Amino acid sequence: MLRLVIALDLTPSVQAQQKPFTEKQVGNMVRAGRGDDSGAKLIERRGIDFAPAEDFIQSLKASGPSEAFLNALRAAKPPEPASAKKPLTGWFACRPIFA
Repeated sequence: MLRLVIALDLTPSVQAQQKPFTEKQVGNMVRAGRGDDSGAKLIERRGIDFAPAEDFIQSLKASGPSEAFLNALRAAKPPEPASAKKPLTGWFACRPIFA
């Protein structure tokens, strides 16, 4: 019983470590028949690492994903690029690297 409690306790942290889906993974998910509400929930939970172009979405439609899946895909936001993140501030950001 103790093992089960420990496993259940670790589950959220494992899910938090999962990376966003790639474009290829999303395509494979739809072709494997997971372009339904359960796939939409996965997209909402993990996110995506790309900006889905309309031609990509149109190519998925041939495999018959649900509208819920397509809406989740359209609503998902790719992570911010590292260059768009908060700039460095403070004394180390103002000093020249080479003197």
